[in-house]
Amino acid sequence: MSKLHPIVAVTGSSGAGTSTVKRAFEHIFQREGIVPAVIEGDSYHRYERGPMKQAMAEAQQPVATPSNRASTDRISGTS
Repeated sequence: MSKLHPIVAVTGSSGAGTSTVKRAFEHIFQREGIVPAVIEGDSYHRYERGPMKQAMAEAQQPVATPSNRASTDRISGTS
């Protein structure tokens, strides 16, 4: 890490307090007259929370294949 250009990385899961820590750093930087370049990890996400939950739910749905469709037909008595 460079003393002239230090890098501070704050990571954590959703709800872990990373935004609170980021705000604390912003206050410290402002007090010290430092103008940071801030890159938020959320910028790298493909989905927002709502669409992500929907995509996850869709990904967890069973896929009908010929083999599992035939076993379902035998159970229900259809062909």
